[in-house]
Amino acid sequence: MPYTRQRGSAYQIVEQIQRIVDAQHTELFNAMRDDAEVTMRLARDVYCPEDTGTLKTSARVHGQEKRGAITVQISFGDAAAFYAAAVHNRLDLRHTPPTQAMYLQRAVDERARTMPARLARRMNAASRRAAR
Repeated sequence: MPYTRQRGSAYQIVEQIQRIVDAQHTELFNAMRDDAEVTMRLARDVYCPEDTGTLKTSARVHGQEKRGAITVQISFGDAAAFYAAAVHNRLDLRHTPPTQAMYLQRAVDERARTMPARLARRMNAASRRAAR
């Protein structure tokens, strides 16, 4: 007797589970990247000290999805990475509030506590859409 794709068959259930898993993976990448963008803008626009503006304009979010692994990074400095690190890490330098040393760390710390809930909401919504 040939195998048929009947409604509710094991084949359809496996297909649906795979769609949900794929949707969650894609949504997790997108949600992490979106969250990093918001965090980067907070660091850049609120906490990052500004002298010439070079440091602020160098802010970037890099995201990569490779062999199932997701990596999202926020960076400042580009070619002036040494300068960015110095401004970020020198606690002895004075800045006009709210700008400060540790500008990226401050933004990450501010958003980290609520990040899992934001990611979970996005992934749950993606799962519901994929299950339809």
